Amino acid sequence: MYIIYLVFIIKIIIVLIQTIYVLPGTTFDVDNFHLAAVEFSDYIESNKPLSEYNYKHGWIYSVFIGFVYSILGTSKIIGGLLSVLTWLLSAVVLRKVLLLFKLNDYKINLSLLSYVFLFPISSYYTTLMLREVYILLFINLFFLSIVKMSLREKNITKIFYFLLFILTIILLYHFHQANSYFLIIYLSFGLIFFTFKCLKKIITIFEIPRIIWAFLLITISMLFYNHEIFEYIFDTMVNYQIGHFNRNIIFRADYFFIQDRVNLDYSFLTFLKVMYGNIFNYLLQPTPLNVKTFKDLILFTENLSLKQMAEIHKE
Repeated sequence: MYIIYLVFIIKIIIVLIQTIYVLPGTTFDVDNFHLAAVEFSDYIESNKPLSEYNYKHGWIYSVFIGFVYSILGTSKIIGGLLSVLTWLLSAVVLRKVLLLFKLNDYKINLSLLSYVFLFPISSYYTTLMLREVYILLFINLFFLSIVKMSLREKNITKIFYFLLFILTIILLYHFHQANSYFLIIYLSFGLIFFTFKCLKKIITIFEIPRIIWAFLLITISMLFYNHEIFEYIFDTMVNYQIGHFNRNIIFRADYFFIQDRVNLDYSFLTFLKVMYGNIFNYLLQPTPLNVKTFKDLILFTENLSLKQMAEIHKE
């Protein structure tokens, strides 16, 4: 916990520095959220019906900040301090998850050290008035609820964490619609894992030959293909990624140019190629050959630390 408290104090200092110095990343998105929050705060003070307010895309975060503004005053410093407090809660939740895995103190401290210092979303962005810190909290609560529901707990406890599970799904979606892709992919993999686990028990009990197991997988894949589910996923994924390009600006995290997406026509082989490319880029980029900036170096260090943490947790 000392690591968490130390970083918490450092983050407060960074937020206060913003009163005299403009830090990188504190403009554009932060300004937009701030202005939207000020607008909602003014609307509250005008005593107009909340049902008549023009709620815009991504409104829930700005409305939350605007509500706080109406009580404490309109300042980006307040938004930054709220982000730091949210980060503190998120770090405590993560520590709780690590304790549930019954890791020793060394592994927990190493994991927390990596979490609070190496990941930009946790180390720096959480000092800014951005949605990322809240999304980070919801994801940690999401996994906490899953772990707690999988343990032997009282039914009332499982009901509480099931409700928390549903709440985090709703909040993740409303804070950023891109989280719907994370939820669909994660929950789909979870369902597939659960289904395979049940089928494995059935196969063991009834001694179903592996050839029938393979036939079932091929049949399911053919049904997905014939109902154009693969094509729908492909179009959704490509269109979403194209939306990250602004004129000639390259979306840095994807490691491809806009023409690599604009000129793509669907085929099952192209779908597999794009899916593999996305997974490779997401999990492994930047590779050593692509480390060209300080930001790349941070991301490369994150990849190494994640791999090290995964190996430690397997022991």
